[in-house]
Amino acid sequence: MTFGQSKLYRSEDYGKNFKDITNLINNTFIRTEFGMAIGPENSGKVVLTAEVSGGSRGGR
Repeated sequence: MTFGQSKLYRSEDYGKNFKDITNLINNTFIRTEFGMAIGPENSGKVVLTAEVSGGSRGGR
């Protein structure tokens, strides 16, 4: 089964313009049980949550 990649965009002017920054997440697919949230310490930031496989800690 093949899935498409997710796209991630960034706006620095309150949504007037957006820049494609998908390359910063290595063109991965953002699963629905993960996602995005408003930064807890700075509501001007969005936090992207994801899971990666591999690594010394088992990918968690």
